[in-house]
Amino acid sequence: MRQTYLIALKGNQKKAHRDVQRYFKENAFDVAAEMRPIADAFDDTHGRTVRRWVFVCEDPQSLEALEDWPKLTKVLAVETISSLMNPHGGGCSKVTCDICYFLTSARASPLVIAATIGPLRTLFTGFLMWAFARMIVASGIEMQLQT
Repeated sequence: MRQTYLIALKGNQKKAHRDVQRYFKENAFDVAAEMRPIADAFDDTHGRTVRRWVFVCEDPQSLEALEDWPKLTKVLAVETISSLMNPHGGGCSKVTCDICYFLTSARASPLVIAATIGPLRTLFTGFLMWAFARMIVASGIEMQLQT
């Protein structure tokens, strides 16, 4: 049985993190960038407004720092813009923007992976990791998940 991973790429992987940041800045986040999000989600519950875009690089070997990463098929960037509503009225009291990166060996469609990362990024709990693993296991693939 083939094992699949989904890993959050964090700053402790300095070279890989820097290369992935640069790739998505140039291809997705710059004003002149041509990459479009594969998923666009909006949530206005719980006293805040959250907009989430997911971008995918389907040629991760083109990133020098990831050339030797085992069985890597995709790199995803999740941009989350969140605005907290002022409880006393008057609009937003705080707006934040966060970009997280994920590495995966999954052969699933980027949209399937993105559907799991949206809530994963919001809550980052073991339950959601379990839900993702359950979805993949149901399709006959053994999982190794790390954060």
